[in-house]
Amino acid sequence: MDDADSDADADAGVADYGVERYDDPERHDPLRDRLLPALGLASRESRRSVIVTFLNACGERCRLYWIDYAGKVVRYKTLSPGETHRQQTFETHPWTFTTVPARGSPEPRQRLVVDGSPVFFPRRPRGADAEAVAEVRRPRLRRWTHDAHVHYPEFFKCVSRAFLLTHARIRREPPAAPPPPRRSRRLLQKRLVRPPEATSVPGDVGPASAEDDANAMFESSLDRSSLDSERSVAEDAEPAPPPTTLGDLPPELAAHVLSLAAPRCPLYRAVEDAVAEANARGAADLALAIQTGNDGEAH
Repeated sequence: MDDADSDADADAGVADYGVERYDDPERHDPLRDRLLPALGLASRESRRSVIVTFLNACGERCRLYWIDYAGKVVRYKTLSPGETHRQQTFETHPWTFTTVPARGSPEPRQRLVVDGSPVFFPRRPRGADAEAVAEVRRPRLRRWTHDAHVHYPEFFKCVSRAFLLTHARIRREPPAAPPPPRRSRRLLQKRLVRPPEATSVPGDVGPASAEDDANAMFESSLDRSSLDSERSVAEDAEPAPPPTTLGDLPPELAAHVLSLAAPRCPLYRAVEDAVAEANARGAADLALAIQTGNDGEAH
């Protein structure tokens, strides 16, 4: 796949170039905005006839297109999932394939592949009665790795750099001081039973009496009970666990997070490679036919 234009539009910045736009299948279509004849992608001589069985293995409706002698894409056949179509064609005639979105669906078409290539040149298999089989599938998605990172757009590289730098800085920082012990729920319940203001009576003035002595004894018992509760809570205090931060992630897990966040990018075999291989094969077959005296074979 040509990644040269993957970063070109991304130079505009993160604000106007996000993941949704990058994930658009139309953007990654290897035949988008290209003059097919300029690539040499067109049907040539009709010398070696081939019978091909196309199998829809992409799990959704797909469409077959033949590229004619002028390099124009001609709609040929629509296949349901698992359906096959038997087609007579020639070894130098290219075919291409797309998904067929449901009527009214906003999802765009996506280019499909045969053996990883968006363009299929049939080839006659060995054997007198053998027929070629072409399984039409979705392309594989690019898997993010450190080596493949260079092929991703600038907005993802900026976000990845900020994430990794933050992760490295936090890992270098000394651990924070442990938080104070966490008070147990039992102390809170006991405080709700006897609020602090209940131990004093505002405006209590005047000479002592027998009733005051009784109240003093009762308050003394409450104070002792409160002290015992404080001691019990101090013994039962649970230390709070240290907070979890980004720095706790091991480096390999941080890299895994990036692989999950990486934009989806389909992988296609370069169209130029498929054309060059088909042309070389056709030239070799023609030379062999001339040597054997069968250069007049045509269908």
